[in-house]
Amino acid sequence: MSANSSSANSSGRRRGATNPGAGWLGVYSGLVYAFLYLPILVLVIYSFNREGVGGFPPRHLTAAWYGTLFQDAAIWETVLNSLIVAIAAVAISLF
Repeated sequence: MSANSSSANSSGRRRGATNPGAGWLGVYSGLVYAFLYLPILVLVIYSFNREGVGGFPPRHLTAAWYGTLFQDAAIWETVLNSLIVAIAAVAISLF
């Protein structure tokens, strides 16, 4: 066996050694993702509630709010303006 082929890798750690903080990193990452995405999930659930925001759990589920959304001309005008700005920003950033 040569001097370079020991059981330690290039970072100086032994093969098979585990990082004691690796488990906590997964727990912390899971909590951060939950903090970021659970409010979005709650909004999606309440978007189907007939009464709007009320008590939990939502009752009388309906898609009527989405019908109102798709029929509102002001919202579609805003979406179009946002798309124009996004396309312009992409075009400017590429040149």
